[in-house]
Amino acid sequence: MRKFQDLSGQTFGRLTALKRVENNKQGGSVYLVRCNCQNKTIKKVAASNLKKGHTKSCGCLVKENKGNNKTHGSSNTRLYKLWINMKARCDNPNSTSYINYGYRGIGYAKEWRKFEPFKEWALKNGYKDNLSLERINVNGHYEPLNCKWIPLLEQAKNKRNNIKITYRGETKNLVDWYKFFKISETTITRWYKNGTIEKEFDNLSKGLKRKSSEVFITYNGERKSTVEWKKHFNIGSTTLNEWKRKGILEEKFDYLSQGGKLQNKKPILITYKGETKNLAQWSERFNTSSSKIRRWHEKGVIEEEFNDLLKGKNKKESEVLITYKGETKNLTQWAKHFNTTKLALYSWRKKGILEKKFDFLTNGGILNEPTLFTYKGKTKSLPQWAKHFNVSRVTTYKWRKEGILKEKFDFLTNGGEIKGQNLVTYNGTKKSLTRWAEHFNVSIELMSTWKKKGIIQKKLDELSNEK
Repeated sequence: MRKFQDLSGQTFGRLTALKRVENNKQGGSVYLVRCNCQNKTIKKVAASNLKKGHTKSCGCLVKENKGNNKTHGSSNTRLYKLWINMKARCDNPNSTSYINYGYRGIGYAKEWRKFEPFKEWALKNGYKDNLSLERINVNGHYEPLNCKWIPLLEQAKNKRNNIKITYRGETKNLVDWYKFFKISETTITRWYKNGTIEKEFDNLSKGLKRKSSEVFITYNGERKSTVEWKKHFNIGSTTLNEWKRKGILEEKFDYLSQGGKLQNKKPILITYKGETKNLAQWSERFNTSSSKIRRWHEKGVIEEEFNDLLKGKNKKESEVLITYKGETKNLTQWAKHFNTTKLALYSWRKKGILEKKFDFLTNGGILNEPTLFTYKGKTKSLPQWAKHFNVSRVTTYKWRKEGILKEKFDFLTNGGEIKGQNLVTYNGTKKSLTRWAEHFNVSIELMSTWKKKGIIQKKLDELSNEK
């Protein structure tokens, strides 16, 4: 049994314990205490709260601290929003600009983790509301020696629409070049910032495929791709990407350069049907991802899932082969053959009516399923086209029935408006949500969410400033 400790006469913060008066419901001691503030308040407090420091006054300390806990008072200013956006680009993988900043290993100065030092630097270096934050070295971090304030009009010249690139005597802007080579604008923008655009264009012209992993990192003045750095330091992709996400890449490279060694985790070994292998070996054996096998292992369902893989149940839809009348194709090929969707075929296969449906279609049967329509070389179902042009499904079916589908699609493509369309006006320009999503390279779902929350104008401003 613990020895009783009398707290009478002892001081805890502003409280002095006078005497023990009772026990609480939990059996703990309760003391009568007096606060040494102006009111000399007397109250009852549990001994445990006094010892742990949970109660230090009669409540006067809380009131006094309320007056002292003032923030910087700049939360609604433009400068504060610029600071928030800068941090999001470097720290938040969900940010639309993260791939061009944080993913590339770009971070910000330690002292700028708090707003006050950033504000102090900004005001000393000529910040005004018509200026925007710009990095001098586009591959460098956001830090005092690498940042300056420039007019918004000057920054607009750096947008991808206004960047002119001459290659083999032909001059085009970034948008035209990515359409010409049929690659993503994110990729071509990254090449431009990394200074490798001519080399990449040469490779594309020669018909060489560019590796998706070819992202460059500069360390100690040496510039290499992620693949080369992984080989140099003998580390994996997951480790490198995690360091980039946390902003500790340079710190870790320094540690490894000085002879430091990483703690190697014990490999996960899995035994199945008397055979023991690690995750990578089982991944190669079953042609599936290591992360998926790890998840099955953690859930304790590895044997059941491996059995399913052997039976062919866990294959991707496109990998499932179907034989019909002596001809073998995958789901994608059969869907194209019968002018229907993969989802429909997958559903028939699950219900065991695939052959019956194929016979029906072969004999000229017509399904009551979404009709596919080809427009400007792209084939989609009517619901998908409805989503693309931001009109209702009923409207697209009506146009198809009247035989004016192509005419209406041309009208919408050229900027026409249909009654009931979800239109948004920004900077004097009116477009559908789909068009704005394409303009800012974000998903239509995200744009719809912003509109529902009433923050779409604010978000479009942020995206414009990031460009």
